[in-house]
Amino acid sequence: MEKELKLAIYFHPGETLEEKLQEMGLTNVEFAKVSGLDIDIVNGIVACKTDVNPKYAAILEKYTQIPARLWLKQQDAFDRYRMEKLAKSLVNDIRTDPYGRRQQIKASAENIYKYATSL
Repeated sequence: MEKELKLAIYFHPGETLEEKLQEMGLTNVEFAKVSGLDIDIVNGIVACKTDVNPKYAAILEKYTQIPARLWLKQQDAFDRYRMEKLAKSLVNDIRTDPYGRRQQIKASAENIYKYATSL
């Protein structure tokens, strides 16, 4: 029996917001004015540099009709993906460490693990 390949695609909620704004026919500036969000916040979310927190999710829900829980769930999944990717990178660094930095890398990995499990 063949194993079913599971492919998960994670992306920042900013990509969803960008698509939704296009669908609504709004620019970032227009959306900022309508929603009351600072333009730097809107630009940051759309650029995938600002994460969606509960406050932003509630505002996004009100103006996009996408439930806040979905914005937060997407952010959470992206955060976990980002942490997993970073952790794998650190494990690879430990395996291939030619500079004797194992202790520093291990400490970084432990801090990331603690943070990831607190999410």
